[in-house]
Amino acid sequence: MLLFALFGPALLFVQPKRPFMTAYFSLIKSRMIAAIGFVASVLISVVVLASSYMPMAWMDDANGYAIAGYDPVDYFVKGRATRPNTRIEAVWGGVSWNFSNVGNKAAFLADPQVYAPRFGGVDPYQLANNQSVQGNPTLFDIYEKQLYLFYDGVSLFHWKQDRTAYIARATLAWPKVAASLGLGSPKLKVAPIIREKPIIREKKDGFLFPKPRIGAKPK
Repeated sequence: MLLFALFGPALLFVQPKRPFMTAYFSLIKSRMIAAIGFVASVLISVVVLASSYMPMAWMDDANGYAIAGYDPVDYFVKGRATRPNTRIEAVWGGVSWNFSNVGNKAAFLADPQVYAPRFGGVDPYQLANNQSVQGNPTLFDIYEKQLYLFYDGVSLFHWKQDRTAYIARATLAWPKVAASLGLGSPKLKVAPIIREKPIIREKKDGFLFPKPRIGAKPK
């Protein structure tokens, strides 16, 4: 089988010298062409299938939910971040989402692009600065009917100074960042924020976040 795989394609270019071998080589060539076509179709199907399962948001390793199990609809309905104790789940974009009630679940499934955080839950301010850092679900902003999550208060502060400019820069950076995440991966690969000085971390609602630096100025 290995020899056939290595040398079989060469038979496509062999011209038999004897007439009685012509039919035999024609049969071999037709089977080789059919096999190559089958393998190619399988590879294309695998790539398309993998692309369809590219995660649409980062997943929390602790509970297995997108954006750590916070209800994406409640940001719009209640105006605050809520992480329900219920297990009302739905799978969309290659990851599981959790909801406070069946109404929120139905609304999300009817139009998930409306409720899912933009940029897969990556901090848009950091993304605009070429960093792929997952946002904290408790730090959010709804701008022009879209949800954005932020890594820390400093990012949120800078973001509010000029949302339009940061959205434009983040949108340009997103395709490259999204491609670097990998297809079919159940979780987001998070790059650390590069800082000049060490940061002090504090635990809040199960997450570790840096304390904003005093006197930080917008870029």
